[in-house]
Amino acid sequence: MYQVRIIGQKEFEACREPWNRLVLSMRIPSIFCTWEWILTWQEHYGAAYAPLFLSVYEGQALKGILPLARHATADSTPSAWKRRTLSYCGSMELYPDYVDLICSEEDSEGCIEAVVEFLTTQFTAWDLLHIALLSEGSRLVTGAGERPASLTPVITPGSVSPYIAFTSHLEDVAKAFGSTLKNNLKRRQRQLFEQQGVQYVSCPPSQEADGLRTLFDLHQRRAARKQISSTFKGDRLLAFHSALVRRMEKNGWVWLRFLKKEDELIAAFYGFSIGKRVFYYQMGFDPEWERHSPGMVLLYEVIKEAFVTQHKEFDFLRGGETYKSLWTQNQRPLVGVTLYNTTLRGRVAKAVSSSRDAMRRYVRRLTG
Repeated sequence: MYQVRIIGQKEFEACREPWNRLVLSMRIPSIFCTWEWILTWQEHYGAAYAPLFLSVYEGQALKGILPLARHATADSTPSAWKRRTLSYCGSMELYPDYVDLICSEEDSEGCIEAVVEFLTTQFTAWDLLHIALLSEGSRLVTGAGERPASLTPVITPGSVSPYIAFTSHLEDVAKAFGSTLKNNLKRRQRQLFEQQGVQYVSCPPSQEADGLRTLFDLHQRRAARKQISSTFKGDRLLAFHSALVRRMEKNGWVWLRFLKKEDELIAAFYGFSIGKRVFYYQMGFDPEWERHSPGMVLLYEVIKEAFVTQHKEFDFLRGGETYKSLWTQNQRPLVGVTLYNTTLRGRVAKAVSSSRDAMRRYVRRLTG
């Protein structure tokens, strides 16, 4: 018999090990579900929210966790009409991928049923629950469709997450690369490594804070040169990631890798290794080196290291950008799940959303 209770703040801060054991048992272990990510988000962005950490127990054994955050919709309507919204911790500010119910596949059915029961009979002070960027195979997606009519799920397309699945030989992996990529890669490797004396290096944990600052600087310099608007900037975001890598130092999850010319770092990769997968989070490089394609070369070196260290996948995370298709044709669809409660405000929110969707379909027919 699975039962749900709410984890208090002190209990949350003390449950790092059991929390992360559950993360590692997930179908796709996600760095964005870890205790470290959630706590660091809470410290830097959580002031506008009230935590709602749902824990699922079978007897005395912790079987699942759903870390939600409560907030009221900020609009001009009277407070009595503001929607009481639940979201996954961090999803509104940091746009994490692969968020999910934190539990093993074995316990997923019992956990999702217990959570739905809890939200419909015990904790009912909410109107709308929205979780974005889950994989299509997520239990919150497949399970949501089996729920009773009292919780009406809406599944919406989100994005895709391209990935490279490693086989037994790196040469087999490289066969999937586009011919243009393969030809350019060999030429750029030769230019950087043999002619320019550039090296591929990792960042020791003791230097990760400095490495992050370099990443932010390189990313912003290239964005400025290209006149690209990027959300990966600002003191607050840097403070979040700096605190995160310090907190994850003992786990070995952070991957900071660089291309280095003597004492100069010319390109930086920031990602995470968890559950035998490497996730690509962000990259930056010196625009003065752009003609040598340092980003492409660095990315290949990271992919090669992931293969050599016996990871099973390299995941590009959210986004169907053209350059990702040069590396792989594999991709996982990502979707969003919205649940509307049977409260008055929940029914109004559902009706408004349905009207907007109908209008969008009508406009597409007129313009299509």
